[in-house]
Amino acid sequence: MMSRASVCAIRSRNSSVPPAPAMQQLMPKVIGGSATSEEHREFGRLWQERVRRILIDRRDDPALVVLR
Repeated sequence: MMSRASVCAIRSRNSSVPPAPAMQQLMPKVIGGSATSEEHREFGRLWQERVRRILIDRRDDPALVVLR
């Protein structure tokens, strides 16, 4: 028996949860390899904080992730 394939488009609107300004300043240093170990730790902390805001604080926000 053949099954019918379904296509679902997922659109994430993470821009509604802006990153901390310090995160934007640290990203080029982390990616470019010039960040200190303290800057790496701070970037990781800020990154995880944003993930928490997206996945926990905004978990019921229908505008954050749209399925079509």
